[in-house]
Amino acid sequence: MALGTVRLAGHLSRQLSRPIDELIAWTGRLKRGEPLPDEPPAKGAPEFDVLRNAFRTMAADLATARAREVEAAQLRAFRDLARQVAHELKNPLTPLRFAASRLAQEARPDQRELLEIINGESERIEMMARDFATLGRLPEGPPSPVDLGELVETLVKGTVPPQIAVRIERAPDLPMVRAHYEPLRRALHNLVLNSCDACEPGGAGTEGSGDAVGARRGEITISLRAVANGAAPAVEVVIRDTGVGIPRGQLSRIFEPYFTTKAKGTGLGLALVRQTIHDHGGSIGVASEPGRGTTFTITLPLAPA
Repeated sequence: MALGTVRLAGHLSRQLSRPIDELIAWTGRLKRGEPLPDEPPAKGAPEFDVLRNAFRTMAADLATARAREVEAAQLRAFRDLARQVAHELKNPLTPLRFAASRLAQEARPDQRELLEIINGESERIEMMARDFATLGRLPEGPPSPVDLGELVETLVKGTVPPQIAVRIERAPDLPMVRAHYEPLRRALHNLVLNSCDACEPGGAGTEGSGDAVGARRGEITISLRAVANGAAPAVEVVIRDTGVGIPRGQLSRIFEPYFTTKAKGTGLGLALVRQTIHDHGGSIGVASEPGRGTTFTITLPLAPA
């Protein structure tokens, strides 16, 4: 009996110590930012499986939070740089416009036309500097109700060229969301523009026989419907195109700041889109198949957090 008791105690000790040692090692991995191992877990009570699943969920959440923090830091650095550039742009505009107005008082009619061009272009540069200074930031003040269906319909009319077919599928009982209209409009406008580029012949992302892929008539479908995002109601916006698609090696990087596949792209468009969606308490995901198209899925809560 004594021998059996000792062996049973040793077995129970191993059943407890091995999983505990494993979980302690996992805490060290989490602290160092390393991924958790995929090998079979140590044997133990079923409660340890619950703890392991909780650890894996926490590790995934931490990885997502770290990635978002890095992206947010990069965007903050870009915004600071944008404000400095905007400030430097505005400094010479005031004396330039003052000098142009002084010259206009004694200028000949043909010279006045040139000075009007200078005034118009300086106003445009000032507006660009003002927009550049506030790029990627939500405006001050509370959000307001936004009809996403009406926003999308207005956006499509002025963005999608006639050679690309577009279809809007809007649920009749689509609720309004509380959001900042202009940043949300810019985010959706950016996604629609990307879909248009992908559907054009030789669109961004083509490889090899890209002209043959882009030669067919492109199509964009935008669907809007109410969904239950966990316990909170939300609106889902799906933007799907039949364009050239995104190569698998690039799909995981498209939201990174300064990453672009376009010859004249800045690499900030989709990074700012995701930041705007996150600032509204929503989420954005992407799926793509080269040669068949890309789908962006946005979920926006009815009331932002």
